[in-house]
Amino acid sequence: MISISRRYIQTPVRLVVSIAATFLASLSLAKSSIRQCEDQFVATDVKVHKRISLRPSLIKGVSLENNGTYTQSLTAIAQAINTIRPSSRSLDAITETVLYPFSGYDLTAPLVLFPNAKTYILIDANSVILEHHIAEIQRRPLKVVGQDRNKAWVFWRDTHKDVFQNILKSIFNMVPGSEITKADFIVGTDGNVSLELQFIDPRTGGEKTVHYWAAKVGAYPVNIQKDFGDPPIQAHWWESKLAELAPRTILVKGSQSVLRLTANDDFHMRQVFISGVISRGGLVVEGASNSTTEDLPWTRKRNSGLKSNRIRWELSDGDPNFANPTRSVELDDVEFSYARKVRVSLHAAQIQQQN
Repeated sequence: MISISRRYIQTPVRLVVSIAATFLASLSLAKSSIRQCEDQFVATDVKVHKRISLRPSLIKGVSLENNGTYTQSLTAIAQAINTIRPSSRSLDAITETVLYPFSGYDLTAPLVLFPNAKTYILIDANSVILEHHIAEIQRRPLKVVGQDRNKAWVFWRDTHKDVFQNILKSIFNMVPGSEITKADFIVGTDGNVSLELQFIDPRTGGEKTVHYWAAKVGAYPVNIQKDFGDPPIQAHWWESKLAELAPRTILVKGSQSVLRLTANDDFHMRQVFISGVISRGGLVVEGASNSTTEDLPWTRKRNSGLKSNRIRWELSDGDPNFANPTRSVELDDVEFSYARKVRVSLHAAQIQQQN
């Protein structure tokens, strides 16, 4: 006779309860597993983790040299900007804050193009410095030496190199005699390190602010996604500051056509970038793409109104918001973008439709 222990014998009621409990436990485990998987793909808000200050007196610019060819091109563009100013007073108001997305470490361009600006905003995917390197430069004087590395275009794989040093080179090369008064590193919860820097500009005698915000704000082309990856849709800590500053001047040199509507679908951050220009009127300085193979299918239809041999401006191409500038100037054969072209356009404020 087979003996069965009583602990393995269950009444029908107990059996149902046991099965139900097992099912609920497995369901809870499944939900937990699904949630863990979702957490890997659902982006979270990026907030400020900590601020680290660097003593400004540690930063010294010595033995510097600018890139003459690039500076000459920027000077020509600056002259073009002056030709479209409606009045010196109104253009100064428009260019008070300059936004430069996909900037790399190129502070040189906005410094030369907009010497009267009070705030420069650079946004790029790379950290301004690796966090563990901050402690190293806090211990000893930081001597900024060498040539300004900015030029018509910098290969995207090189835009992460010595970002902080190259920003400082832009300042000391383009504005000799500048004095750094503040240098704060902002570490985000995503691990990226941004920068808030202030300096006295001897050209104007006033204090200027440079924001470098490290963030992926748009989907990169397929050929470089493997290195940068598609950015998650995130809310960044600096978006409230961007809304407060509401820049009315936007500079787009070469953005891998990320901001070009004929190459990529519109997205939230692009609308945020152009909102100040659209709502209050402003200035756009943009380079041109040299690629025609990236155009979206709709651009090839007859009703698109787009010519196949048109210049593909990096921000305005295919965007009706920029179809009718108040004034515009186009320059050829300038060391500024991939296609050696640049367009400066002034736009009036657009009336917002009420719902």
